[in-house]
Amino acid sequence: MKKLAFFPLCLLGFLALILAWEKPVLADTTVTLPAGFAQSYFHDLSHDLGIVTAYVSLEPAAPMGIFGFDVGVEASMASINANAPYWAAATKSSAPGTIVVPRLHVTKGLPGNLDIGFSYASVPGSNISLMGGELKFALLAGSVVTPAVSLRGAYTKLNGVTDLDLSSYSVDLSISKGFGPITPYAGIQELFINSKATNAALNLNAESISNFRGFLGAKLSLAIVNFVVEADLGDLPVYSLRFNIGW
Repeated sequence: MKKLAFFPLCLLGFLALILAWEKPVLADTTVTLPAGFAQSYFHDLSHDLGIVTAYVSLEPAAPMGIFGFDVGVEASMASINANAPYWAAATKSSAPGTIVVPRLHVTKGLPGNLDIGFSYASVPGSNISLMGGELKFALLAGSVVTPAVSLRGAYTKLNGVTDLDLSSYSVDLSISKGFGPITPYAGIQELFINSKATNAALNLNAESISNFRGFLGAKLSLAIVNFVVEADLGDLPVYSLRFNIGW
């Protein structure tokens, strides 16, 4: 019983660690679209925000199964050019060099080799919040000797940024193979970012941006406790860590 009680305490402690670490990184950073914001600035800001806030599954390709369920916390980190003129203009020169996005993440297995997931993020010290979801279908469920292969679609909606309506969706193909408690995985993804200014006075055209990237990760499973690390590699790399309880 004491061991079972230890797991949720670890979860809460890990969440507190993320928030304590992340708070000073983004303290007092409010993203806005000021008057006179150039179209090229709007494109570049949409590109960076779209990638940094995109949905991150942090799961191998194998399906969870109909009884599968997990809940956990995660953090994604990306380094940006804080001295870039579009970041300086959008944050009044207070942009950090690193953006860290903490999330709460829930995933549930469904019949037919399907998994569904949901994530929520509210970045402390900023006006950025996110809601996202995913649906994954395992083309190959995998076995002791064969890998799993899956196709996944995901969506994220950015909230809280004045005069900005930004969302992203992605399609990826991944492969994974477990070796004892460790399951490495890899994949490719096409990310689509849609961004528009909701204030007509800004006179900015909507932006539609696509971004191709690859990702590598590994999951360590210890009973019902899991740790996942992932690197999404493209023109703006994003590194993520997840801690969850699941089965």
